[in-house]
Amino acid sequence: MIARFLGALALVTALAGSGAMAQVPPGAALSGCATEDAVGRWLHDSQGAKIGSVRALTDGGQSAVIMLGFYFQLNLHEAVVPACAITVAADGRVTLRREATEALNAPASR
Repeated sequence: MIARFLGALALVTALAGSGAMAQVPPGAALSGCATEDAVGRWLHDSQGAKIGSVRALTDGGQSAVIMLGFYFQLNLHEAVVPACAITVAADGRVTLRREATEALNAPASR
């Protein structure tokens, strides 16, 4: 549990420095940020590999709950990331930004 918290804290810190955490009015769609259309779709990393799926948007569209991994695998877990850490391309491909992927994969320090 502490490792997940530290991983989420590292993600928020990394994205805050990149400007992706700017406050937006609830329900306002940002260019390139995840919207309700992304929910239920496959989630890809920056190299194009499937890494999971988008489960839900929360906090008025500010945060996204993502499922990392796949059923019947040991590493299956959920994480919460800022909605702007997820981009939706014109062709509908849903991608987790490189900075967010790196922060989620970073080993938790104790």
